[in-house]
Amino acid sequence: MVGQKMKKHRPEGLKPEGFLLGNLQPGKFVRGAVAGLALGISALALTGTAYADFDDAVLAYSQAKYENAQDLFRRYATAGDVKSKTALGDIYSGAMIEADIALVDPATTGIIQDKSRALAWYILAANHDFESYNQSPTWRDVNAKYRAQARVTELMGTMSDKDVAKAQKMVVTILEAESEFDLYRLGKMYMTGSGLPKDNVKALQYFILASGRNTNSNSTATATAGELMPLMSKKDIEKAEERAANWQPPLPEPYKGHKTPKQEEMERKLKELRDREAAQALANIETEFANNDHLIQASLAALGYYLGPIDGSLGRESRIAIRNFQYSLVERKSNMTAEEKAQVRTGYLTLDQKVELIRQAAERKHPRSLYVYGIMNAKGIGVSANGKRAEKYLKESANYGYALAHYALGVYYRDGTQGEDKILPNVGKATYHLGQAVALGYEPARGELMKLYETVPATDTRGSYD
Repeated sequence: MVGQKMKKHRPEGLKPEGFLLGNLQPGKFVRGAVAGLALGISALALTGTAYADFDDAVLAYSQAKYENAQDLFRRYATAGDVKSKTALGDIYSGAMIEADIALVDPATTGIIQDKSRALAWYILAANHDFESYNQSPTWRDVNAKYRAQARVTELMGTMSDKDVAKAQKMVVTILEAESEFDLYRLGKMYMTGSGLPKDNVKALQYFILASGRNTNSNSTATATAGELMPLMSKKDIEKAEERAANWQPPLPEPYKGHKTPKQEEMERKLKELRDREAAQALANIETEFANNDHLIQASLAALGYYLGPIDGSLGRESRIAIRNFQYSLVERKSNMTAEEKAQVRTGYLTLDQKVELIRQAAERKHPRSLYVYGIMNAKGIGVSANGKRAEKYLKESANYGYALAHYALGVYYRDGTQGEDKILPNVGKATYHLGQAVALGYEPARGELMKLYETVPATDTRGSYD
């Protein structure tokens, strides 16, 4: 896995034993974390080694001007200040920021920690290339890089592979939005496996982009691409060239996710309409065929939340079961407080929660839930319409001898479906599944089967029946 691989080695670059860090005298530390940092901001022009003052950001943070400090750290980090990159990692992980100022109690900041964002900035700092920035690093710069390298290993040891991959994606997002020099750095990280998984195709893609992006193209990227290509297959080189040709730079931050009030209102109304339609369609599924099972109770029982009778009455025991299911959806979310998690336990399912309940019960191979989730996929109720997924869940339900699933498969093989990966008409399969539904006692299937016999020549009823 990605996270496991990276835990086995220190990011490439300078080695800690190369400097006597124990003889340095860093200043005091500031503990804290700053939330809401937007990634992918525009690059600031670099001229030699002149950078804005990192200590200005630290001072703003110590004075509780957190938004101002956040903006300054972000600007200085993108401008090439390794101390600011490490500071952003410290901020998001709740570690100590190195600075000559007094301590700040993180409990007073109201700032949310984010390990993935922290790791992203630590990776950038750990792989900071002083030479490419034309920098003559001070002891504080070197120390910041080494602290970031150590923190990458420490932090990854506490994270899941999924969160590590999320952090790596952030690294790519940050560097993609910057200059051709940052595209080159991104290529180097992929080529050497430093901070990102080793991938020569992606490395060459970014070298090509850095080489030919504009008049300020990076000649070093051109040379490095020339060194890398002989080590790659023709197929991989063509793949990298194709990706570079189709690559689009990310939108500038001001254009990301910002909508006019009118757009937001229209989208809200459209969502409400779709939710009402989906809720009605789901209710129709529940009542389409008369039986004693109640979908919600049956699904809760399949997941072990409900132990009472399936009587269609959502009483006290059913509400408790729903609350427990709702809590399971947010129990492991680190970005929610205990109070926020408690507020989710209403005892009344939202449409999204209802869809998730049925999905989970289907994954537990509950026949009725498999059938309902198959219908939902066929009709696009709460999920996107997809014939192959519908077929998969309906077949699993039918394998348990669930008559309605056989009937639904018979109808879909007779008429086909809409949406992605459509179920195509197949008279043989339609005949087989309608016949199975009849054999299992579902009488409405008999009429449909007789109509099929009357309208289709007998020779067309042969074929694959699975």
